[in-house]
Amino acid sequence: MDYKPQELDRKWQQRWAASRAFEVEVDPSRPKYYCLEMFAYPSGHAHVGHVRNYIIGDVMARTKRMRGYNVLHPFGWDAFGLPAENAAIKNGIHPEVSTRDNIAHMKGQLQRLGISYAWEREIATCTPEYYKWKLVGEGKVLAPVIGPYALKQRSVGATRYEVDIPYLRGGYETPGSEGAPSEPGVS
Repeated sequence: MDYKPQELDRKWQQRWAASRAFEVEVDPSRPKYYCLEMFAYPSGHAHVGHVRNYIIGDVMARTKRMRGYNVLHPFGWDAFGLPAENAAIKNGIHPEVSTRDNIAHMKGQLQRLGISYAWEREIATCTPEYYKWKLVGEGKVLAPVIGPYALKQRSVGATRYEVDIPYLRGGYETPGSEGAPSEPGVS
């Protein structure tokens, strides 16, 4: 019998996707665990540095699942900035087209690796669903509503940031801490 790893991988990855094996639902009977690696810059294709980083997170997420945790392991794209713009300029393509093409390509690469991401919770920082502007405070200050490390009603000088990120509701435990995740360097 021939060993065909690509067929075997495809079979199991399709089964995981069909059964939503890595998606998470509210389950108060199990402890929560939140695992988030760095968002990828979609300015090219995945390379060994990406794979190294994401495999480490995958091992952590799978270990916690095997130990009975309700694991939230989302993925996102840091797609709003110079790396994506510079890649588009270099290739002579509109940044939106270049960024979306690179996201699709890298997502396919990561999915073929079989990493246990909750792909239904995927976000990209270049989409209006991720960022928006909102009038806040008595003086009706226009303040950005920003992404995964923002804290609800965090005061920064005279501007108040407000955010409601659905995949963070419920206070998932983060590596090295207990309770809801917070912005690095903010106490």
